[in-house]
Amino acid sequence: MISSWLIWWRRSRELTVSIALTLLVALSLVTSALIWTGTPGQIAVDRPSFFSRATIGSHRSVTAVSIPSSMLLWTANNELYRFSGDSQTVLGVLSALARAHVVSGQVHASRSVPSLSGAFLQLNLNDFHAIATPVGMWLQGPQWAGWPAIAGPLFLSPLATQGHYTVRYQTTRGIWIGVIKTVGAGVPAAFTPNIQSTPYATVPFGTTPLDLPYDQIEMPILDWTLAHPVTSHLVDAFFSDPTTAVGISDGPDSTLYTDGIRGVRVLGGPFGEVAEFLSPSVRLRGVKPDTMANLAAAVAAVNQNGGFVGQNFAALQRQTAAGQEFQFGEIVSGWPLFGSVGQMNVWVQDGNVVRLRRNLDYLQELLDEQRVRVLSGSQLLSLLGSRTRGIVSIRLGFGAQMIAEDTVELDPIYRLQYRSGRVQYLSAQTGNSFVETGMSGP
Repeated sequence: MISSWLIWWRRSRELTVSIALTLLVALSLVTSALIWTGTPGQIAVDRPSFFSRATIGSHRSVTAVSIPSSMLLWTANNELYRFSGDSQTVLGVLSALARAHVVSGQVHASRSVPSLSGAFLQLNLNDFHAIATPVGMWLQGPQWAGWPAIAGPLFLSPLATQGHYTVRYQTTRGIWIGVIKTVGAGVPAAFTPNIQSTPYATVPFGTTPLDLPYDQIEMPILDWTLAHPVTSHLVDAFFSDPTTAVGISDGPDSTLYTDGIRGVRVLGGPFGEVAEFLSPSVRLRGVKPDTMANLAAAVAAVNQNGGFVGQNFAALQRQTAAGQEFQFGEIVSGWPLFGSVGQMNVWVQDGNVVRLRRNLDYLQELLDEQRVRVLSGSQLLSLLGSRTRGIVSIRLGFGAQMIAEDTVELDPIYRLQYRSGRVQYLSAQTGNSFVETGMSGP
């Protein structure tokens, strides 16, 4: 009896072991096929976010990167001044708005903000965004949560009652007009020009007035050393077990590191290496993308995969039924840096980061600064002549050019955007075409 039971038990064990070995061999073949046939497909990953402890250089972790590209002050004397979005004056206004009390507000049926008289502030919140974005991206505090999405600048006008201001901005349904009460000196102080302000002018231009320098203002030409981080620690930190990752040459100057499920592609870029973190996720049907949650997920992904370097701004590039794409750029000396240096793109679907692409090289040390005068708005438009047809916006900032192996020069440039979507860059000193390899920035 016992002998029969032992024979049955041994045969059952042998059968179980055979089945387990067969399954392991099959799994090994599937994994090998994924690794050696190239890029991973749409494979569900049970990670809420990227796994990484790696950082890049003098990184910092942030919770919010949305700041105005600039703020314009119209004085009671009809003079116009520009403040950089990262200036202490603008940060003081944002701090005051975070503590403001909302008195009232409602949407009015109108296609554009009516002409304003007297002194007012114009916060250019949506300059780098192609679509309307939540007010909460810009103004901290729960009192702004219920306000409709903003699709243009935000205007602040003082009322007769001390500390009270009218708020106006464009929405997708009309013009939002509200009244707020502020405390502190942040907002009142912004109505007086100071050393942080630059004289500007509104140039009539078709149906879209352009805000450009009033005169030939001074801007710096900056020489920075460019840091080239080693990518191996970023790649290793992405995988829970780096020993399972295999490197595959999947294109010219491109290597894909994958364990069959996750992947990091390292590419050659205009200033050094570019890393793409691939973590495909399944899109949840019937879930409307939430911009604030998606932006928080995008910021967390950058924090976990190298961190932020420098002063950054966020731009919502695209929105589809599947998700949203955010782009992070840098602000240098108060002006946006156009192009690929320090640029990062994050794709989010229903709160899940599915892809992160970052240019790894970053500005490390300022070597030299030379002050130059740039063309005023009227001088630029005069040089453009008939080429102004179709222009919808002109912005002043920096473009980058390599001048040595580890040195980059930041030059003042004008960024012209046309109705067709085409973008052109011109030297702000001469008006000639400016070309930087990879110049496709926000």
